[in-house]
This record gives sequence, C-alpha cells and structure tokens, in this order.
Amino acid sequence: MAIVALSMFGIAAWRYLSEYRVSALPAQGTLAAGMVLLGEAQLAMWLSPIWAISWWGYHVLMLAGFLASIVGFGLTYARHRSLSGLFETLFLTDTIDRIEASYTEAIVALVAAVEARDRYTKGHSARVSQMAVLIGEALRLPGGALRSLGRAGLIHDVGKLAVPDAILSKPGRLTPEEYDVVKEHPMRGFEVIGRVASLREELPGVLHHHEWYDGSGYPHRLRGEAIPLSARILAVADVYDALTSERPYRGALSEDEALAHLQRMAGTQFDGKVVEAFARVEPAWRERQHNRNHGIRDRR
Repeated sequence: MAIVALSMFGIAAWRYLSEYRVSALPAQGTLAAGMVLLGEAQLAMWLSPIWAISWWGYHVLMLAGFLASIVGFGLTYARHRSLSGLFETLFLTDTIDRIEASYTEAIVALVAAVEARDRYTKGHSARVSQMAVLIGEALRLPGGALRSLGRAGLIHDVGKLAVPDAILSKPGRLTPEEYDVVKEHPMRGFEVIGRVASLREELPGVLHHHEWYDGSGYPHRLRGEAIPLSARILAVADVYDALTSERPYRGALSEDEALAHLQRMAGTQFDGKVVEAFARVEPAWRERQHNRNHGIRDRR
C-alpha cells in the first residue's frame, strides 16, 4: 500500500511540476510541493519506528502537504472566481491551454487594444501565439521557453499601437512611405514591452520577428542564426496566419498555398528547420482550428 501511495504521489507531483514549468501558475507549483510533502509523510509513516520523533514528523508532513494543496486550490479559485474555472485549470492537458491560462490581465489588455484598432487582425495575435507553441513543441523546446514563446506571440504586434489609424486601416496597398512607418512597429513594441520587467524574455521575439534569414529583413538586418530562435519561429507563424486571413487588399490563401509559400521561402525569408517543424505540426493546427470553430474542445 505504501509503494502504491508513493507512486501515485510521485506521478501527481511530476504532473503538476511539468505544468508549472510551462505555465508558471503558482497553483501548479504549490500542488506539486503538496504532493511531495504527502509522499514524504507516507515514507515517514512506513519506515519510522512507532512513537519515535521521525514517526511524529509524519503528521507534520501530512498537514503541510494538505495545506500546500489547499493553497493551490485557493490561488486557482481566486484567479477564476468559479469552481468550473478551478477544475478546468487544474486538469488542463494541452500545452497551449496551460500557457494561455497563465496570461495576465495586462497582457490580454495590450492585445485587445491592438486588435480593437484593426478588425482585420482580430484573433491574429492569439493564433500566432498558439502556432508558435506548436512549432516550439516540434523543436522540443523546454517548458519555460514554450511559455515565453507563447507570450511573445501574443504581444508581438503591440508596437502597432504607435501606427496611425489612417495607415493601419488603409483599405488598399501602402505607399513606400507608409510602409516605412509600419516597419517601425517592432522597435515601438520593444520600447513598450521593455518597460515591463516580467516580459524581458519576450523582447527578442517582439523586436526581431520581421528579420529575414538571408539578412534582408528589419529592423536590424540580422542574418541566419544571429536572429533569435523565438523570432524565427514567430516569423513563420506570423506570415502563415497573415496569408490564410482576409485582408482589405487581397483574399485569404488556402492552408496548402500558405504552407507552399513558407517552403519556397525557406532559407531566404525563413529558417528551413523552423519551416520543417511547422510542416510537421500544420495538420494538427488545422484540426485544432476546425475543432475550435465547431466548439469541439481539444483533448490532446
């Protein structure tokens, strides 16, 4: 019985610790600690002589484990203000959902402010964020890198708040002068996000997601692997979503056409390894979008 209990506590602790590495939600961290303490309590009860000090320590460890778990439940409930939100957060199995659960109100508000100014890009930031996480998983990035990548995707266009409405919402193609103004948005986003200490890890992706692999992009004309990996991933996700979305000056391309464009531009505009990774997860992305459009929850 002790071995079974220790195994169950160990599995639960590893699960919540893995979720904490991805989402950085305090609830998952405290629950992981609670499972470890309960496992230690079980071990103390099993191995310590009855009435010895170490045997009494079992009671202290069990109480601490229960308290840590209760704190975890309390933090999750306080965040969502509902029992349904509590259980949804605690039992999330999808990496993207875990990362999205960690977004603060400030991040969501920034994205809403950008999208409120341009109806054609509504949902664009969230889709870029989700695609970037899928690519990161295909490249086997660790949990912390996936979390940072997801947040960078969500805020990558914050600099467009500095672009005048007349340019941002122009129904036709931009003049060279207008395009030069738009090209300033990565630097403007860098300036805004740079003031938020908790988002410093996301700065490279925000600043460099329009660099080209051959060095002809902007704002700093970086080349090859001098471009941060997060920016190379965001570039692929950003262009794919732009191509498959309606714009005032053109219709949307099909998913196959957009993927073919990415593959043609591999080594020129995009990192070929990132394009290959996206090609592997692109069918899963299509399925995910289909499920969400039809109200089917992703069970992966």
